[in-house]
Amino acid sequence: MDNETIDRPAIETSIAEYSPTAAGLADLAHRFKNVVFDVSTTKGDKEARAARLELVRLRTGLEAKRKELKAPALERSRLIDAEAKRITDAILLLEEPIDAQIRAADEKREAERQARAESDRLRILRHTNKIAEIRAAATGHGRSSSAILTLAVEQVGALVIDKVYEEWESAAQQAKDETLATLNQLLCDAVARECEGARLREEAKRLERVAQYQNKLHELRSVAAPFVGRPSDLIECALKAFEAEVIDPANWAEFYAQAVEARDAAVTEMRRLLAAAVEAERIAAEQAIESQRLADQRREQDRQEAEARKAREQADADLRQRQEAAAAEQRRLDAEAAERRRAEEARHEAERMEAERAADRVRRAAPLLLDALVITIPYMATLGTPEELAQCNAAIAAATEDGN
Repeated sequence: MDNETIDRPAIETSIAEYSPTAAGLADLAHRFKNVVFDVSTTKGDKEARAARLELVRLRTGLEAKRKELKAPALERSRLIDAEAKRITDAILLLEEPIDAQIRAADEKREAERQARAESDRLRILRHTNKIAEIRAAATGHGRSSSAILTLAVEQVGALVIDKVYEEWESAAQQAKDETLATLNQLLCDAVARECEGARLREEAKRLERVAQYQNKLHELRSVAAPFVGRPSDLIECALKAFEAEVIDPANWAEFYAQAVEARDAAVTEMRRLLAAAVEAERIAAEQAIESQRLADQRREQDRQEAEARKAREQADADLRQRQEAAAAEQRRLDAEAAERRRAEEARHEAERMEAERAADRVRRAAPLLLDALVITIPYMATLGTPEELAQCNAAIAAATEDGN
């Protein structure tokens, strides 16, 4: 434990019973305040645990003393609350019947007020609904007929506005007047719309009739259109049938002149188509003959080109065959030359190996020959000539140098 020099704190309390605890706290504060324990060591850890135990005992002792001192006060507080509740219950026995009478009277007056208010609300709602019904008679007639609008005007005009509407009588009369004004305007608009509708229907019928005749005229003018590009015999047959038709004035009314003009134009167009078809067929026949001639010419040209191509292909095949034969001969000659080179190389290799084997035999026999020469020297010195002796010494010296 690392103690630092500090002043002993003066701890005071207004509760006399807490004085021993305050004194103990002062002592512990003096001993442990700002103290750093080395809890990494056994000694430091033991000191820290001992200091904590002292502080815990002081704190739990204070809590026990607090409960001991407070117990009488708690009992007194409980007695005060219980007596107050008893007296309050006695007062309520007298108060509650009087309060119930007052609340009943208040509730009755409130119910009567709400009933009057509801009755007045329903009366007002009844009048406003009747006025709304009067105004509603002018709605929903945007496209109504004059007959429907006439009936609506009569029904609204028959309404009687009197004292039954009470204070809403003037509002009801105003609603009736405004509704009648709106319905009368709608009636005028409907009558004008129906008159315009009748005129438009008549105009539509007239335009439809004109359109029907215009369609018939268009069909008459277009009678030649389906024959464009058709064979001349078909056009000629249709032309004869069309020329035989008669334009009946009864069927065309005021459009008879236009019908005759359209028919004549159609006949002229069909005759032009017939002449064009005849000319086109003549040109087509000539073109067919020319096409046949060109086709025959093309087939002959193709035959000649095919024969020439076949001759070229045969010449190319002969040339490739000769080239392949020459290449095969060259490959044969190259193979024979390669074979001769391999045989020559094998012979040289065999001779080299034989020379090496002979040299090896000489090397293995050299020690024996050297020993024999050494043994022969004394005899050569006695029996041999000086030249022979010199040769033996030179051989021994040479063998010795090779060995070294």
